[in-house]
Amino acid sequence: MKKIIKLLLLILVALKANFSIAQTKKNNEPMLSFLSKNNFIEVKRGDKSTYTIEFKNLGVDDLIIKDVSSTCLCTVAKYTNKPIKLGQKGLIDISFDSKNKPIGTIKQPIIVETNSSKRYVKAILTIKIV
Repeated sequence: MKKIIKLLLLILVALKANFSIAQTKKNNEPMLSFLSKNNFIEVKRGDKSTYTIEFKNLGVDDLIIKDVSSTCLCTVAKYTNKPIKLGQKGLIDISFDSKNKPIGTIKQPIIVETNSSKRYVKAILTIKIV
């Protein structure tokens, strides 16, 4: 009976060690963090406007932005396409064309595809058309 208990304890310790290693590897992955949660622009109807979203890599591994997209063709993004090291900042420039848009407020989702396990990260750009 003592041998079985020792064997079970040994297996439990081995499993815990493997779990800890897996957690450490996961924690080293890149992590995109937006520096501002309040992304707001005001644009005159018919005009174009640009807004810059800043982000930072909080993970150990390099962060790579694979793509930035939106649900509307009126919004176009340019972004940092080089690897972003731990603690470094990157930029996403959003161009918005208000042509044929109604006066009012639009909440435009900006979807950022990265190389982390949380592959897609969303920012909301609030646009007030006057």
